[in-house]
Amino acid sequence: MKKNYKLFLLIFIFIISPFIIQAAGLVPCGGDGEPSCGLCHLFVMIRSVIVFLTGIAAVVLAIMLIVGGIMFVTAHGNPEWVTKARKTITGAIIGFLIVIMSWIIVNSVITFATGSENIFQNMGPWHKIQCNP
Repeated sequence: MKKNYKLFLLIFIFIISPFIIQAAGLVPCGGDGEPSCGLCHLFVMIRSVIVFLTGIAAVVLAIMLIVGGIMFVTAHGNPEWVTKARKTITGAIIGFLIVIMSWIIVNSVITFATGSENIFQNMGPWHKIQCNP
């Protein structure tokens, strides 16, 4: 039964992922009519991957909360299923908190290590980098 959830989740992620990133490329360079790639575009790609994975984590959180809720409602008082439902919900929330805390730690380390949020001239904070053409 658990493999069915994982398979459903994997299929759902691959179906929904183009809508999350809105079919945009990871790096806005190197293509027809686009500027050539530079060091700034590497940081844009890293930022895009982090934003994408955080979006996937939010989708997984929502799906696992729904799955845990359905398990809880359909348990009909069965203590084993109630325990599984609580573990599913708790695991989903803890996993998402780990993702959010990881982002906060990376942001804090970069901010404190550089002395400010604006670590690159003319590019802005690391999580809002915009390359100038």
